[in-house]
Amino acid sequence: MEHTTLHLLYSRFWHKFLYDIGVVHTKEPYAKRTSHGMILGQNPHYVGNVSTQAEKDALIAKYGNQALRPAVKMSKSLGNVVNPDDVVKAYGADTMRLYIMFIGDFEKVATWSDDAVKGCKRFLDRVWNLADQVTEEDGVSEKNAPIVHKTIKKV
Repeated sequence: MEHTTLHLLYSRFWHKFLYDIGVVHTKEPYAKRTSHGMILGQNPHYVGNVSTQAEKDALIAKYGNQALRPAVKMSKSLGNVVNPDDVVKAYGADTMRLYIMFIGDFEKVATWSDDAVKGCKRFLDRVWNLADQVTEEDGVSEKNAPIVHKTIKKV
């Protein structure tokens, strides 16, 4: 969120300058600002990751309330950052896009789930396999192909 705020301030500064010299004709660069929710990563210090009470107590003593949360803000220091390039390489860009679109409400916090990414990949594989089964005898002729393509594009 703080990273987004800096971009907003920077863009507003330049927009104000461009407005003052008459290049743009609106006072504000954005009609509406929408803050997206944060995607959380797995907490490596979560008490649920250990089995004994002594280990749980040690985690709570060292990390406090953070040890009680299964998911926390992604950070390099915690080692819970998900590299999008790795996801695209392993599952494909369409899987990554589908997962991000359906991870949850735009404004709310969501937890990253490798299992859910795999589920998106399985779903896309099923759709692909279904599309492979459609033949000209099923009603998709050269005549109907443009209509089918327009329909797919709209979806």
